[in-house]
This record gives sequence, structure tokens and C-alpha cells, in this order.
Amino acid sequence: MPDVSADFDLGAGEVSPNEKYNNKGWETYNNAYLRKNKSALAAEEAFWWE
Repeated sequence: MPDVSADFDLGAGEVSPNEKYNNKGWETYNNAYLRKNKSALAAEEAFWWE
């Protein structure tokens, strides 16, 4: 990821946002893809633009 703070992405090979950024809109992403929470995954994969 270009142009992001050095402490934002903690992953190696996939995006893993630092939990300190959860209050900036990354909490659902972290819960869905890092913690495998089913309801968060459904929210992340929902067609919000329709």
C-alpha cells in the first residue's frame, strides 16, 4: 500500500490493519478477515452500493 503510515499495515503478504485504526473504519474488516467473524464478513461482502 503506497502512501500510508508505516504502522498501518502489520501484515506480511496480505493487508492486516493495525487495530489502532479500527476507529477509522477498519474494525469490521479486521473482524471479518482476521478474526473470521461471520456477521462482519457478511457486512464486508454486502453490496452497499445498490
